[in-house]
Amino acid sequence: MKNVFKNVDGRVNGWVNIGNNLIDVDVTGGLTAEFDATVTGLNTRYHIKTDSINLYTNHMKFDDIHITDRDNHTARGKGNVYHNYTRKIKYDFNIDTDYLLCYDTHNFDLM
Repeated sequence: MKNVFKNVDGRVNGWVNIGNNLIDVDVTGGLTAEFDATVTGLNTRYHIKTDSINLYTNHMKFDDIHITDRDNHTARGKGNVYHNYTRKIKYDFNIDTDYLLCYDTHNFDLM
């Protein structure tokens, strides 16, 4: 996740069941989350709140995501993360907004 988000600060609540073995970890559960994070590739910081995150074997389903940018513009979305025991991760998200900061070129840290 460090390649996707940086400077993450927030809370996650719910339950998680961790099983299988140390190599192929199976994580299932139900969560809600509220956090601030910078999307690394976009260099854009958001406040993100989810009503539900359902964790299944090799699949995470995000329902009713609320996104707010630094100028208080909002978006809603939902999506899925597919993985093979937390490897080979694929993302599929739909975001609906009229106006949202999606790429911040003013503060880009060139390392």
